[in-house]
Amino acid sequence: MPRRILRRIVEDMRAFREPLKMLQFIGWGEPIMNPHLAETVTYARELGIANDIELATNAALLTPELSERLVVSGLGLLRVSIQGLDTASYAEACRTDVTFEKIVENVRIFYERRRDCRLYVKIMDVACGDADGVRRFHEIFDPIADAAVVEHYVPFFETRDHYERIAPLTRTGDPEIPFAICPFPFYTLYVWPSGKVGPCSSCSGNPLVLGDLNEETLYNIWSGSRRAELLHHQISNRNEIPECRDCRIPTLESRPQDRLDAAREKLLPLFPRPPAAAHS
Repeated sequence: MPRRILRRIVEDMRAFREPLKMLQFIGWGEPIMNPHLAETVTYARELGIANDIELATNAALLTPELSERLVVSGLGLLRVSIQGLDTASYAEACRTDVTFEKIVENVRIFYERRRDCRLYVKIMDVACGDADGVRRFHEIFDPIADAAVVEHYVPFFETRDHYERIAPLTRTGDPEIPFAICPFPFYTLYVWPSGKVGPCSSCSGNPLVLGDLNEETLYNIWSGSRRAELLHHQISNRNEIPECRDCRIPTLESRPQDRLDAAREKLLPLFPRPPAAAHS
């Protein structure tokens, strides 16, 4: 993502009445490859546009120098995704020559320098393999993380590996209960490196675009007709939105307290369909 877009995002957030609950550098790709990341976190802290700032990484490029810059920048939470418990597993999952020992060392150095930043290290249960793998994960990372968690692997689409043998549970291990209304568009926006903005990461490869930061402000996109129409259809019938019809993310990623299904009749008058709106 260009520095110009990063600064535009931060500056546009000043138009909102209150600071965001969370600014996340997360999604498809590796955020710490961006050379402007640490300065953007610092800029966001200086402007006070978010109560907390979170970053997700695989830690392969988390050098001691970058760790120090991120800690000093005011980062609130570093979320590290572990892809396996040995170098061979990393080679298979990531197609990279990084060693597992290097990942552990990078995590350890950040933990030692983290100050007020929290460090959350996670791995998927399928990457552990078995109970011995779970124990090994905790033996390695419990001493060098504020939280070390084994999450349940959830395939968002049926074409993903392991789909047939995955238990019908959410990522937190709770039983799957389908969400008729996706809660994410009601409190999130997702910005792609190009500046295009959507309601989420739209993993399906057919992203739902609400606007473009090269043409309008983040606040105008948030309060615009495309998003208003999206929210209306989420409440009335999510299947009317092609990009959302087969998406399992609301069921697999949402928390029970985010469920809006029971409030459908109350919400419909609050989110009427705009008279002339069309999303693309």
